[in-house]
Amino acid sequence: PSCIRLNQSAIRPRKQQEILIKKEHKNIDQKVVHHLTSQPNNIP
Repeated sequence: PSCIRLNQSAIRPRKQQEILIKKEHKNIDQKVVHHLTSQPNNIP
């Protein structure tokens, strides 16, 4: 293509980026905690 597309996440304000990172971190953290505390269902 003849035009260069900017990375949309790079042009957002810093505060908005920090909020998004915190949300993603919280989501990942919840998944890890759930995985570590759930009962294993593959043990015979």
